Amino acid sequence: DGIWKEWVAWSSCSKSCENGTQSRTRVCYYDPTALVGKPCPGDAKETISCNTERCPIDGKWSDWSSYSTCSVSCGNGTHTRNRSCIFNDPAAPHGAACFGANSTSGPCNAGPCPVDGTWSAWTNYTACSKTCGGGIQFRSRQCSFQTGHPHGRDCIGNTSSSQECHTNLCP
Repeated sequence: DGIWKEWVAWSSCSKSCENGTQSRTRVCYYDPTALVGKPCPGDAKETISCNTERCPIDGKWSDWSSYSTCSVSCGNGTHTRNRSCIFNDPAAPHGAACFGANSTSGPCNAGPCPVDGTWSAWTNYTACSKTCGGGIQFRSRQCSFQTGHPHGRDCIGNTSSSQECHTNLCP
């Protein structure tokens, strides 16, 4: 009759996760001098399950959010947007995290800021309109804006002023 030899070592698992299999075999030995004999009882191959746990699922990036409000209203600000690393199946073990940054920044409102007007110095008063008996004289100033910048608010106040002069009585 046949006699089983020892089982060989188990094979490597066919998968690293989610229901792999591994097997081992053995050989039935017959006496070559025997003319008749029964085969070995049982199977020559044995298979078992291995690595039955679920495979880890790698994270995937969500879509980028909208950009945030700019940090300034003018003059070279920045704004940011974000995304999240999502593991779609909470029951599965987590695999690799998402690669890359979860936020990014960019420039915004790069134009120059408006600059409010500024007054020039007052001019000298004009000559008095009369030499006696109460005349009037004027002076003026200008509101100017910085070149290369959008205009902000106008200057507050008057562009001209006057004062009485030669108020003495005429002879």
